Amino acid sequence: PILIVDAIQIEQVLLNLLRNAIDAVNIPWQGEKEIEVVSSMVQADMVHIEVRDTGSGLPDGEQQQIFDPFYTTKDEGLGMGLSISRTIIEAHGGTMYTDSSGQYTIVGLTLPQSGVACE
Repeated sequence: PILIVDAIQIEQVLLNLLRNAIDAVNIPWQGEKEIEVVSSMVQADMVHIEVRDTGSGLPDGEQQQIFDPFYTTKDEGLGMGLSISRTIIEAHGGTMYTDSSGQYTIVGLTLPQSGVACE
């Protein structure tokens, strides 16, 4: 699919999601450490991208808080990465979300295929 987006901004979002996943699996704990990036078409005109990791997971009840400015679960984090990422995705006409599926913590985004090019 062709996306009409600001490529640098979307690259920044994806790098942020990957860095967060890497940080999550680098926390010492038992089990297999895995990161997956999955993309698909959800509808005829929507592109869906998920970054899934088998890290430490999100604390109960905090799945939506991770998008709030200054919210962080990291000792040295600023809590701005996901907030900025969500702003970028929404400016492109998309949405961001979190989910848990089995062993995975998922942060995903949906963008319109014929998206709103962000200026």
